[in-house]
Amino acid sequence: MWLNPDKSIKYHIPTLAKQFVGMDAQTVGRHIEDLLGAHVQAASGYVTQVAKPKPSPTNQQAQGIPGLTAPHALSTIKAALDSHTDHGKTLAKNLESVEVELKDAIDQGNSVKKQMFEQKRAQLKEEMTKLEEKTRQHVMVPEAARGKVVLTHVTPTTVGKARAGAELAQMYTHAALLPTVGVVDFNRKRAGYLHGMVLINGLTSHSHVMHEITHGIEEQNPRVLKACLDFLNKRAGNEYPQLLATLTGNPDYGTDRTYKDRFEELGGKHYMGRFYPGRDGTEILTMGIERLHRNPVEFYINDPEYFEFVIQTLQQP
Repeated sequence: MWLNPDKSIKYHIPTLAKQFVGMDAQTVGRHIEDLLGAHVQAASGYVTQVAKPKPSPTNQQAQGIPGLTAPHALSTIKAALDSHTDHGKTLAKNLESVEVELKDAIDQGNSVKKQMFEQKRAQLKEEMTKLEEKTRQHVMVPEAARGKVVLTHVTPTTVGKARAGAELAQMYTHAALLPTVGVVDFNRKRAGYLHGMVLINGLTSHSHVMHEITHGIEEQNPRVLKACLDFLNKRAGNEYPQLLATLTGNPDYGTDRTYKDRFEELGGKHYMGRFYPGRDGTEILTMGIERLHRNPVEFYINDPEYFEFVIQTLQQP
């Protein structure tokens, strides 16, 4: 594992494989983290220590200091979204119906019907996009109250995505909770987060950069981590973690485990219940902020408990 001149991180699989002989999966994971951490900390311009956890802001800070003004109250947000729920439900139902009709037309080889339902689907999706854009305004932190994610380091190839992901995080997060992170290239299929560093690649979307930055929010704010662990435990109940690869059919998850709960049944993903043995992180807030950004009214309609938790935890410290 080494650093390129542009400070992107690369590694040689055969060489690493020799070091991992006889190790179990968890030991391999920890070893990779140790190697990566050593390179990151030794590199000029990179974060040299984990950002210190932040104390929770006092009520006076949250309400009175410029830049820390409390966002909209949950009751205000819910009242605003209530006016859009019927429209959202109707659009979702019509889209589902059109998808069925389109599949039937394709199976029947009916090109006329196929074209008709494709046009109808496009119209409904355009209408849904407009609804998503409109309802995002209700769940965003007011612009005048937004803070800044502190980017300690970016590489030339990550700077654009880093700033775009940070801007998204700032839209939905109380200023007092925004983290300090670095963003680097990492030639791995999945993006990640490790000790204050966001690891991305050329395929990482702006929303996923926001996801990884939100791991920093959880790591650097102990109250947030505790809240997320408590929420995950509440949703999991008496369940035992199951293999994500089995639940999703995606072997890339390897030995990663998750609490199934009803996350997917309620419009989400199995990954939301991801179980970390060290209890040093969750995917509750990271996946929740992505879902909030993607379609607030869908989130509010289908999993109101989770929706309320994300709003209260991110915006009501």
